[in-house]
Amino acid sequence: LSSSSAASDVYKRQGWDLFYREWERGVFNVPFSSCLLADLYEVYKKWCGEDNERVLSKNRLCQFLVSRPLLKRKADANYNLGTSVKKGTFIVIGKAPEGMKQGAWLGNCVEVFRKAMEVTD
Repeated sequence: LSSSSAASDVYKRQGWDLFYREWERGVFNVPFSSCLLADLYEVYKKWCGEDNERVLSKNRLCQFLVSRPLLKRKADANYNLGTSVKKGTFIVIGKAPEGMKQGAWLGNCVEVFRKAMEVTD
């Protein structure tokens, strides 16, 4: 990498890292919990706009986030939303509570996260 490219990567990382730390500390109204990557990306873009940060692509943000030990990416995960079974890419934190199916748990996470997103708008 050229030195300017390396410096640019450090700058970008600082923005996503600050976003991650603020999300983890509860600075946003959304919970630090498993969520759809698309939903978290909407929160991230809003944060970037408010803090004058350069917006990374969704895939690049995901790569950075899953470099954290607590976060994992789960693509094409089935989740229950109402009476429907849907599929999406998740940022997963932890695992489903004992006795709860993963699809039900992820669906609950989506509902809670999206409800909190409504409050932040």
